[in-house]
Amino acid sequence: MLPPGLDSATFAQALAAFVGAIGREFVYADVERDLKSYRDPYAIVDDDHFMPSAALAPDSVVQVQACLKIANQYRIPVWPISCGRNLAYGGPAPRLSGTVMLDLKRMNKILEVNADFGYVLVEPGVSFFDLYHHIQQKGLKLWLDVPDP
Repeated sequence: MLPPGLDSATFAQALAAFVGAIGREFVYADVERDLKSYRDPYAIVDDDHFMPSAALAPDSVVQVQACLKIANQYRIPVWPISCGRNLAYGGPAPRLSGTVMLDLKRMNKILEVNADFGYVLVEPGVSFFDLYHHIQQKGLKLWLDVPDP
């Protein structure tokens, strides 16, 4: 699967640029090995309908910026996701085939917890369990109101 408007040679150049920006181990492009988890598990269309061309897993704002700069240079559409399943909205699958997934799950730092005002500042890859364990570990007088499917 290629991004719209790109040939395989140009996409290979883009993938090489992504590897340079975030490292080979965090650029996923093998359909059978790497991209299965980015499909819509409940799609009523064939698997290729919402198939990404690759997935990127940056771990910092600087790496996200580098990925977006490369995507913009090659005019590659990007679909950001984090650690949520989003099952009611098609899972993590992009709505345009060939899109590159920007998987923010590695950005999982809890940046600030303010018990006085009851808020937290987190990166997009922080799960409810991560935050729960942090609150318990710190002995904070807070509780989570989590969504329930």
